This record gives sequence, C-alpha cells and structure tokens, in this order.
Amino acid sequence: MTTTADQLARDGVAAIEAYFSARNAQPVTAGDGRFSVYVPGGDQTETLQLALASTPAARGVLARVKARRSVAQADWPKAVLLANKWNRSNPMPHVVLSTRGSGPDASGHLLVEGFLTPTAGISDDQVARFVDAVVAGARQFWSSEAIRGLTAPLPAPAAAGAAE
Repeated sequence: MTTTADQLARDGVAAIEAYFSARNAQPVTAGDGRFSVYVPGGDQTETLQLALASTPAARGVLARVKARRSVAQADWPKAVLLANKWNRSNPMPHVVLSTRGSGPDASGHLLVEGFLTPTAGISDDQVARFVDAVVAGARQFWSSEAIRGLTAPLPAPAAAGAAE
C-alpha cells in the first residue's frame, strides 16, 4: 500500500497535536495543518513564535521560529552573512532572512527553520524531539550578541480596543 501525501500530512498533524497536548499548549490553528504558539522567554532569552505545519504542500513537518525582532534593510547583507555562518556550523536548524515589500517600507526578519521528512507512521516522540531541537537551536541563535546587535525589537502589538 502506498502512503499518500494526504495521509503523511494527517500523521504529521496528529503528532503535532500530541506535542502541544503533552505541553498543555493551546496553539492557534485554522484546522488546515498549520499551528502557531508563543514560547515564553525568560531571563536574557527572547519570546519566540513557533509555527508548525504538516500539509500535503509542506511534504513533511515544517518548524519555523521567529522572534519579535527585525533587521533594517541596510543590514540585510550582514544578516545574510551571519545566517550563512550559522548554517555552515549547524546542520539543523537553518536560518533564513525573510524579506517583504520594497523601498522604504521593506521589512526583514530572521527565521530559524527545520524540516522533518515525512515517513509513514511518524511517531509522536520523533516529532517532539525534532520540534524541541528546532526551538533549542532558535534559543541558541537568538542568544548570540552579534544577532541581537544586528536586530531591533519590534514594538508590542497594540491591545485590542486600545485608544489611539
């Protein structure tokens, strides 16, 4: 019997749900195989946004972690060099510079990413170890003084219903 991309995605979703359940975490999801949750920071560590996806298009389990920090457009070349240096010395997770827009309104963010190849009957433990490794790598990445010096914290989101 051949395992389809849809079945692999469903297996990944079940393992992701088990991961969050074991940690009593309530991720945001639209029920489409994508999940997002904030991982609180601590003393000298960033609060991180962890996004997990297991969809037929993802073709595996994708973990993406970002901090509420941005990279100024003038510093994008430095950010790419630091990401490449990190990627050469760390097999997983990898770092990418994600940019959006153009001109003075362009924004840039460093993302820490990991990819777990799908397998039939993927285990909850395998996914948990993978996600924990990506989050630990992100913590290590964001603790770098070079990275913290290159990025600027984003302002906290405005509270719902706040007066302007």
